[in-house]
Amino acid sequence: MKKIRIDKQLSTLGYGSRKDVEKLINLKLIRENNKTLINPSTIVCPNSVYLNNEKIKYLYPIKIAINKPTGFTCSRYGEDSIFNLLPEIWLKRRPKVNTVGRLDKDSSGLLIVTDDGEFLHRIISPINKVPKVYIVKLLNELSGDEKDIFEAGTMIISKDKKPCKPIKFIKIDNRTVELTLFEGKYHQIKKMFLKLKNKVIELERIKVGNLQLNKMRIGSWKKLTKSDIENIFKK
Repeated sequence: MKKIRIDKQLSTLGYGSRKDVEKLINLKLIRENNKTLINPSTIVCPNSVYLNNEKIKYLYPIKIAINKPTGFTCSRYGEDSIFNLLPEIWLKRRPKVNTVGRLDKDSSGLLIVTDDGEFLHRIISPINKVPKVYIVKLLNELSGDEKDIFEAGTMIISKDKKPCKPIKFIKIDNRTVELTLFEGKYHQIKKMFLKLKNKVIELERIKVGNLQLNKMRIGSWKKLTKSDIENIFKK
């Protein structure tokens, strides 16, 4: 693991500014293993640092997947923020931690969270064409022409000037479909079905690229492995 200055490590992880870290050092509250640190410029092994006798959990950069429950928003703050399911200290990190895209409050499923801007933009960039797969349950039964309409790529929603891109449409039953999108317009799926006189009552994202929820417990999160990240971009 790459070593780092102690003041940079703790300020990056959200424990205050570098001056704040210096104050903690002056109070002899920071140590590396059994050695109390006295200089904020000390180079340390990040996973061997203790603050006030509690080991610092070093996860940098953050690249995680969370199985978002309904009832939570992708906003950074508020009682219903998805970040309430994650370590509180993450909201103080620099650079900021963000969700990769959004899921509505009444939607659920796979959500990626990161503080790596390059990683975030690589996923959402239209150039990379990373698909997102959803299971959608509807209020009314399908009429039968939805597949042709969704896959044609001709529907214009709201005040958009350009039509939605073609969406892969798989019927599961008369009120349930699987959709694969390569873009993410605001409330796109809901608006498309509303235009067809139907209403989405449940929406769950089950895949980003080839990364799947699998058996993740609702509300739980996990660190993305190298294999997970490769699966996101695997064609």
